[in-house]
Amino acid sequence: MPRLAHFGLCCLALVLIAGAVSFAADTPAESPPAVKAAAPEKGEAKPESSAATPSTERSSGFRGGFVPMRGMGTAGLPAPTDVSPARFEATVYEVQVPADLAGKLDSVALAAKAADPDALRAALAEFGPTKVLYRVDQPVNVFSENIMVGSSEPMVTNSRKTDTGQTVNTVQYNNVGLIISIAAGQLPKDSDRKGLDVRMQIEVSSLGESGVELTHQVKSAVIRKVSIFHSAALQYGRPSVMLNVTYPQKDEKASATAFVIRTVFSEMKP
Repeated sequence: MPRLAHFGLCCLALVLIAGAVSFAADTPAESPPAVKAAAPEKGEAKPESSAATPSTERSSGFRGGFVPMRGMGTAGLPAPTDVSPARFEATVYEVQVPADLAGKLDSVALAAKAADPDALRAALAEFGPTKVLYRVDQPVNVFSENIMVGSSEPMVTNSRKTDTGQTVNTVQYNNVGLIISIAAGQLPKDSDRKGLDVRMQIEVSSLGESGVELTHQVKSAVIRKVSIFHSAALQYGRPSVMLNVTYPQKDEKASATAFVIRTVFSEMKP
C-alpha cells in the first residue's frame, strides 16, 4: 500500500505540472504599450513643409508618422543648404515662319519687346502664325528646381476608306510637354559681379502636322522636340528670350517652325 500511494502522488504531481504548462501556452502575451509621438516643447516651432524640404507625407508616400534614419533630415532626405526663392514665369510660343524670314528672328531684339507675354506674342505675329503652347507661373528655388508640364495628345497614324466610303482613322496617343531644369551657382568671392549665375535646360515637345497626306484632307502628324540650354546672370524682373528654329528638309516652300521661350524671375522675400 505505501508504494501504491507514493505512485499515486507522483502521477498527481505530473498532471498538475502539465496543466500549468498548457495554461501558460494558451495565455496571450501582453502587447507592448503604443509609442506616442512626443509633443513639441513649449515655445518650439512646429516644422513646416516647403518646396525645398518635402513633407513627410510626400516623401514617404503614405499618411502618418515617419522616423528618419540617423543623420538624415526630417523627411528622410539630406536638408538643402542653399535656398533662394523666386517667382518664375515661362511662356512657350510656336511660330510658323517663312523660311526666308526665319533668319531675322533675334533673341536680343525680341527680349526688348517682351515686357509681358502678350507684347511678345504681338511681336512674333509679325513673322507668322503664332500660338502659345505652354505657360508656367510658380514659386521656385533658384538653386535647384525641376518643372514638368505635359499632356497626352491623339495622333492619326493611318487612315483608310471602307467600301461604303467612310473614313476610318487609326489614332495613337503620344506624350508631349515642357520640362525646365533650373540650377544656380554662387560667383567666386573675387568676382567683380555680385549675385547668382542661373543655368536652365529646357525641353519642348509638341504635336504638329507634317506635309504627308494619309488620305484626302487627312495629314499625318509629327512630334517636334527641341532642347535649349541657357546660362546668364540672375536679374530680377528682366525678361530673357530663347529660341530654336527648325527648317524644312524636303519641301523648301514649307514654313520653318520656331520655338520661342520667354522667361523672367521676380524676387520673393524668404
